[in-house]
Amino acid sequence: MAYIQSMKKTMLTSLRALLLCSIIALIGSGCQTKSNSANMVSDTQAADIQVGGLYVTKDSANIYSVSKVLVLDNQNGIVHLRVYRDTFSLKPKNLNSDSLHIMVGHFPLAKEGFLADKPELIKTEPVREDELEGYKMYLDAMKSQ
Repeated sequence: MAYIQSMKKTMLTSLRALLLCSIIALIGSGCQTKSNSANMVSDTQAADIQVGGLYVTKDSANIYSVSKVLVLDNQNGIVHLRVYRDTFSLKPKNLNSDSLHIMVGHFPLAKEGFLADKPELIKTEPVREDELEGYKMYLDAMKSQ
């Protein structure tokens, strides 16, 4: 029982950190001005986001993390992601989402926030219906607001 409580606490801490980083990215991307072209995301970058894409991002410690694009909402500028807890010291050359461990099943993020981390596409695979469960719950929650 203590192990389960410890795992729950660890997961909550990880989720809080992920949410905080995302909020910071959203705030930072929302504060950009058109006159600061060096920090702006180009239309080409945004257009290149692939649904079903497995992307890696590298943090300041040179550790790679993986996310999968589930849905791309161009109308609202949101990338809906699945985030995995697996990390890599070297950039992986081939990934399969079935062999990765889910940390967050659905995570909506502004395109600018997603692109700010300079994601690199490793491969594209189909998005399965079961991967969209969290996204569908998100849509239902947004309708009730």
